[in-house]
Amino acid sequence: MKSSYRHPNPVQALPLRIRKAILCVGIGCLVLLLRLWYLQILEGDRYSTLSTNNRLRVRVVEAPRGFILDRHGEVMVENRPTFDLYATPEDVKNPAEVAATLSGILKVPTADIETRLNETRARSQPLLLRKDLDEAMMVAVEERRLDLPGINLRIRPVRAYPVAGMAANLLGYVSEINQAQLQREEYRDFSPGDTLGQSGVERRFDPFIRGMDGGEQVEVDARGRALRVVSRTDPSSGSNVFLTIDRRIQEAAETAMAGKKGTVVAMNPTTGEILAMVSRPSYD
Repeated sequence: MKSSYRHPNPVQALPLRIRKAILCVGIGCLVLLLRLWYLQILEGDRYSTLSTNNRLRVRVVEAPRGFILDRHGEVMVENRPTFDLYATPEDVKNPAEVAATLSGILKVPTADIETRLNETRARSQPLLLRKDLDEAMMVAVEERRLDLPGINLRIRPVRAYPVAGMAANLLGYVSEINQAQLQREEYRDFSPGDTLGQSGVERRFDPFIRGMDGGEQVEVDARGRALRVVSRTDPSSGSNVFLTIDRRIQEAAETAMAGKKGTVVAMNPTTGEILAMVSRPSYD
């Protein structure tokens, strides 16, 4: 006689609660696998690009302006290096702490610095905090670098005059491009913060003197500290401009007009070249 006994199904033998748990775990694993497939296969390139962008920062390397020289090659306007303080807001994880540290260095209220950092928090573009730091400030920033994630110093060439105030009206001056100029068609290739000749020789020959900025890609760590320069394009210096001015005659005319009002122009009677030009009052 055959036995009617059947071996129980091992799955059916499990309590209902355990079977439900196994089913949930299986579904969860399937969802995770599908998610991994989506992230790695379908979205892999996009996330790889985002990761690269998060660790790379692009910095502009400003081109030195060309020198302005007299007819004999004597320097009338040159450049000197200066250091500016920048922040990359998205790398500043704790604006309050960073602002408090910078406040003691820059002698600026903590609230002012923190407000600027928070207002631009989402941007990866550098935010200028202070121009032309003195030596004590630069040393203090370097000493506290570990406490200042996302904060860095940048070197920038600025105009320097061997003889302060000489031929000021003739040579002119440079400054950052203003909002009104940015709206004009002739300045469509400029960006906020760019330096532009605003008067005199600096303005008249600005396209030749200005040069072409370079740039560099810098790898940063999780705290926004620069690790290494990944790539760099060197800036092209501006062209030098030679004037018909004779610096010695210009200095003599400046001395003669000291404390007076009026204008002096010295010319070569044969060629009509301007050898000196002084106007008082002037500006420095």
